[in-house]
Amino acid sequence: MKRRILPAALLVVAAVAVSLFLVLRGDGRVRQAQTTDVTPEIVVDARLLPRTIGFGDTLSAVVDVTVDRRRVDPDSVRIRQEFTPWGQLARPAQTRQDSADTSFLRTTYLLRCVIGPCVPPRETYQLEFDPVVVSYRLLDGGKTESVETRWPVLVTHSNIVDADLERREAVTTPWHADLLSMPAATYRISPGLMRGLLFAATILLGLAGVAFAFKAMPTREPEPEPEPEPEPEPALPPLELALILLTDEQQANGAADRRRALELVAEEMEARGEFPLARRARMMAWSEDTPTLAETSGLAESVRAQLALLEPEEVEEDESEENGDAPPP
Repeated sequence: MKRRILPAALLVVAAVAVSLFLVLRGDGRVRQAQTTDVTPEIVVDARLLPRTIGFGDTLSAVVDVTVDRRRVDPDSVRIRQEFTPWGQLARPAQTRQDSADTSFLRTTYLLRCVIGPCVPPRETYQLEFDPVVVSYRLLDGGKTESVETRWPVLVTHSNIVDADLERREAVTTPWHADLLSMPAATYRISPGLMRGLLFAATILLGLAGVAFAFKAMPTREPEPEPEPEPEPEPALPPLELALILLTDEQQANGAADRRRALELVAEEMEARGEFPLARRARMMAWSEDTPTLAETSGLAESVRAQLALLEPEEVEEDESEENGDAPPP
């Protein structure tokens, strides 16, 4: 009896040992949900939540980094990761907790893939992302180091079973949509109200355009009145012009102008009864030699002095004529 029990017990123990070995070796990699890399100054954990998903499900990839604040600058920690062809649904969420000697940094990625490269080629498919690279800077010397950590294996299940593939129509159209269970469309603003608001906005914009166009039209300003012509300067008496010619050095006709001016002075002096000045001016006008500027200027000064003496008498005569008094005999 004992001889039969002992071999049976040995077989049971061997079977259990083989089962445990197969579980730990063969299925251990599939069950792995977290990988960890440890260095003297940093610890990096990479986790996938959940580890087993169906095609099109949302996946969370979490990277936990614990650093020794005495050896590593926590602000220098950078994570480089590529999940292609998986797409990120949002920006990575980052949290940080600091203690006296350590800093804990967590980065969470939300991933999903619904395109062809992510379709499992069979019912169950194992996928492993590219390793995550964490870089940091040491406080001693400022050297930049990096550590590479592998992700756990992700198990993806297909939503199509073998029975569906046996049917031809399932092969040609493996994707189906349940339109009856789709919720009704909802709107923040009802279509009718939105249509009215857009119509009103169109009218307002049209009116604003007309107003801006009318304002931008150029306006015709009234023509300014022509400026009045300046009053002509009072003409000088002929005698004054002649005296100016006698004292001016620059004349267009030189001696001829002076002789004509001297003759005019002679005639004016004769008319005023100043015969000595009239004879003097005529002699200079008809002299053989051309009179010099000094001679004509001296004559002009004598004439102006004589005219200054005659002006008060002329003024008195004019006033007496205005008052009706007869001039003295």
